[in-house]
Amino acid sequence: LTLSRKTDYALVSVAALAAWAPAALSARELADRLGMPPAMLRNVLKDLATAGVLASVQGSHGGYMLARDASDILVGEVIRAIEG
Repeated sequence: LTLSRKTDYALVSVAALAAWAPAALSARELADRLGMPPAMLRNVLKDLATAGVLASVQGSHGGYMLARDASDILVGEVIRAIEG
């Protein structure tokens, strides 16, 4: 099984958000903390939010956070959200 770079970014992002929960992080802040390209990470986070893995919070303190408890998120769910 070969995973794309986008899938790798998705898995690392979900793990990081689980570790830093419950705070919502902007795509820019998450990209800076993880050393990932912001433009690609924004697309990954959007796909994960569309799939229901992440929740998007609007506003000045908004960003992305896990949509549910980390123990309820499956690796396969994250991979399917990105790879289809």
